[in-house]
Amino acid sequence: TGGNVRTTLMLFHLLSQGVDGNVREDMERLLDNVTPLYKARFEELADQTQVVCHALAMRWNPSGAAEVAEDCALDTRIVSAQLDNLFRDGLVEKVKLGRSRKTGYQIAERFFNLWLLMRTSRRMRHKLAYLTRFLESFYDADERCALGERQLNTSPSSERMLRHAELSWALANTVQDRELRRALEGQAGTLL
Repeated sequence: TGGNVRTTLMLFHLLSQGVDGNVREDMERLLDNVTPLYKARFEELADQTQVVCHALAMRWNPSGAAEVAEDCALDTRIVSAQLDNLFRDGLVEKVKLGRSRKTGYQIAERFFNLWLLMRTSRRMRHKLAYLTRFLESFYDADERCALGERQLNTSPSSERMLRHAELSWALANTVQDRELRRALEGQAGTLL
């Protein structure tokens, strides 16, 4: 949550209701709950700042101003100035890029970054990548294995097959156990 109290409380509320259900639905419900807040936060930004913020969010990993500038087809100096403004506003944080002395930027509140990813990209492979990132951020390795086992033992209804397959693929990308990974991939392939 990047220390954001409101998001932490929303996560607490979700967890207090129990997360034994469908992980995807839990995440979608949480994203729906934060949409008014995040949408208002994003729309408060100037148009050019929105473009820079969006380009940075799409990268997920810390990135330099030049990389973000390339993604949004703006001059690096303009992007650098916008990133500094976002930093001052607390939406972006500065991080060291690898072992170099270069400074990179990333969205400070990672769940806000995830919201931007999920709400602005509609392609299935992107959704799966973002769902995978969510699972890796939200659950530890043992919990993901337990979710994977539960997923394998659940038979979806015909109208839930696609969502079930998506979650199986995403979970397969997060577990270390090869047998579990193959079983989840097999289940997803069969459902698709």
